[in-house]
Amino acid sequence: MAKSSERTEINIVLVGEFSSGKSSLLNWLMENEVLDVDIIPTTSEIYKISYDSKESEKSHLVEGIKIYELRYPFNRLKILKNVVLWDIPGLNSSDEVHEKCIDYALNHADAFILVVDCSAGTIKKNSLDRLIRYVDKPIAVLISKADKATFAQIKRVEQQIRKEIDKYFKNAIFFGATTVIIENGATDFIEAIERLLNEVKKKKKTENSKET
Repeated sequence: MAKSSERTEINIVLVGEFSSGKSSLLNWLMENEVLDVDIIPTTSEIYKISYDSKESEKSHLVEGIKIYELRYPFNRLKILKNVVLWDIPGLNSSDEVHEKCIDYALNHADAFILVVDCSAGTIKKNSLDRLIRYVDKPIAVLISKADKATFAQIKRVEQQIRKEIDKYFKNAIFFGATTVIIENGATDFIEAIERLLNEVKKKKKTENSKET
């Protein structure tokens, strides 16, 4: 039987290069400009975002890492329920503090959303190398800033990223392009969260059945 103390929160970590659009997606989800979206690598902490009926913010140190926990009652966050979304520094960082944040988050993730800037057109090898250690965890891929590219350009980027992802990630879920600019917003982002939530639940159920 599964232990009664089993953690119910599901941690989905957003990963990507600097300025890939991770923080913009999370700000859209929170209906607020909470996270820094500057083009310089300013994020040197971990932000954990989830839904709660009452707004609250707190921070604490874990293994020398500053972690902010943000809970908001915004409508778009209702889909989270037991989901916690993590915003972390860009994968291409060489900063020691950033590296600690990234390693901590990757090790505690149940699933990932890989955000790729459409203008970049590809996933850098060092980012792939970093994620390969976690191929057993579900991953969704979003091409961000799709409003800045034509349909044909987006399709070319999608084909390239599919090739790169399919080499390594058997648990990959692909969701094409997204943007926070258009009226309907980042609907693929919400779908990615929901699909990953289901994948993690299935994975945990399988693991628990093997323990009984």
